[in-house]
Amino acid sequence: MRILFLLALFFTKISLADDKVAVFDFESEGYLQLRTQLEEEARSGLLLATVERDFFILSPENVLGLMQDVEQEFSCSQQPCEIDIARTIGVDYFITGNLARLEGVMVLDLQLFSGKDGTVLGSRRIEGAQPLSLVRQTSGAAQDLFGDFLAIEKRQSSAESLEESFILSIETTPSDAIVLVDDSLFCDTTPCSKEIPAGTHRVSIHKMQYYKVEKEIELQSNIELKETLGPKFAMIDVLSPVPNIHLHIDGKKIGKTPFYNYKISPGKHTLSINDPCYARQDIVLDAQEGNRESIQLAPVKRQVPLSIRVMDSFSNQYEAKLYVDGVSIGSSPFEGTVSKCAKSVKMVLADDEHTYEESLSLSLKDQENAIILSVPDLQADVSKRKVLFDFDFLFGKPIWYTPVGYRRSIHSAGSGHNFDLNSGYIQPGNGSGYQGAISDYSIPADLFLNETALVGIGAGIAANIKHAFFRFNIDYETSGEAYYYSPNEGTGFPLMVYSPDLLNISVSAGWMPMTRLLRPWAGVQVQGSIYSMDIIEVDEESELMQSYTIYPYYLVSTDYSEEGDPIRPRFQLGAVGVGPSVGAVFYIPGPDFITGVEVSYSYIFTTSTSFSQFQASVIFGNLF
Repeated sequence: MRILFLLALFFTKISLADDKVAVFDFESEGYLQLRTQLEEEARSGLLLATVERDFFILSPENVLGLMQDVEQEFSCSQQPCEIDIARTIGVDYFITGNLARLEGVMVLDLQLFSGKDGTVLGSRRIEGAQPLSLVRQTSGAAQDLFGDFLAIEKRQSSAESLEESFILSIETTPSDAIVLVDDSLFCDTTPCSKEIPAGTHRVSIHKMQYYKVEKEIELQSNIELKETLGPKFAMIDVLSPVPNIHLHIDGKKIGKTPFYNYKISPGKHTLSINDPCYARQDIVLDAQEGNRESIQLAPVKRQVPLSIRVMDSFSNQYEAKLYVDGVSIGSSPFEGTVSKCAKSVKMVLADDEHTYEESLSLSLKDQENAIILSVPDLQADVSKRKVLFDFDFLFGKPIWYTPVGYRRSIHSAGSGHNFDLNSGYIQPGNGSGYQGAISDYSIPADLFLNETALVGIGAGIAANIKHAFFRFNIDYETSGEAYYYSPNEGTGFPLMVYSPDLLNISVSAGWMPMTRLLRPWAGVQVQGSIYSMDIIEVDEESELMQSYTIYPYYLVSTDYSEEGDPIRPRFQLGAVGVGPSVGAVFYIPGPDFITGVEVSYSYIFTTSTSFSQFQASVIFGNLF
């Protein structure tokens, strides 16, 4: 009972207050918690603005209690709900708010209304990049909004009987601008007109993204001001013969064609067609402030490869008319390109007695697309519709690939070809001190390369186009074994050759059928080679020294590296050769690559040696 008495006493006090002021619910899409906090900040600002006046600031609970007391439903059909509510519960003034995010900035628009007739008495706009910035500004904005109204009301009431007044009308292009007169709100949207005292006044007109207009007027009679606001932006319209093409500006999606009245900052920008169905186009714009530019696009459809065949269950092929999205593309079998976003293909097969049609929805990829349309066997009038059998279904696409892998060769030297010595020195056996350059001498190749086996690695690049095969390869091979030479089968000190190595550069060409998965090939290989091998020691009494006119000198390590290590004499021999080559490639095609293995065998006849070579490689490549 005591609680009911206190509540009745409280609402009686509210009803007897001189002027009641309320903050009604702010409008926003989302931001519920932030919106509630901003409403509380606005009420605190009203308390500060009315500290010296007899105003009662209603809380949400006060408003709800007054609405329950009147026991009336609010239809809001003829005017905003807030005005109907304020008039019914006796609110003299109220503030509403609208919270939104515009171009990445949070904006709160506050408006002050008269509760008696719904007149807009003033407005304020505050902006902030973050919610906290709005919270900090809201109390002050509400205090200034209501305080300015009270000051204007006070001046008007004191000057009504003393000063002459005239009507100031303001119209702007574009409209919806805010007008201040003498730094106080005159109206929050143009066009507008009000009666103000005669005299000199300072008028300023504001609108977002437009330059401010300021001027001073002498009001001695009714005045009409018409002002055109200068934009801080450029305007573009994007037109296209094809609607609904996706557009981007500077990488940001802006909409679809046709696109009108897009505001853009002055300077360089890139307008792009970024659409899955049309080829990308980039147009560089040089936007000038205040200008309006109309851009006409010429979109080009993306084209993708498509193969279409019409067959029965016995793999008999038929010549049928083909239509993609209702447009004829010719007859089957079809190999060509169509629009990436084509939606359907239709086949019409007809003769004197029958007509057979089939349609198929399309979902095309950027690379290969193959479709087989089936017809019943009973439609197979071979004499009229069968296409002569071809082997196209066996063949794949042109490919290129890189082979990397194992190399092994067996070498046999020919007679009459010489190794040239290119490092070290010859030391006389009698100690006379004479030194002759080893490069002055040479030794026959057949003394060394006799069934020499070398292994190594290699890499290259190859291509198969129109059943022709081309291949470029580089190999490096060496031997981990030591090779000995003794001219008289053990008599005399042996010449020891160790770790011979070989560098090959080869080019091959030949025939390779463009079959799927496995492609054998045969051709001719042209090759250039450089053989190298080191000598450890040659005795001065050996037959080698006596047979090749360098006796009585012997080879020793008399040349040294920068680190002080002896440099052994080295034999080198260059050779060029040609011979047959065969091999095969087995590959697995992926969506945009191929991988597999390659094996090959070659027998090469060179100017100095002959040798056989086996290669086994892993390959990586792609379709052309």
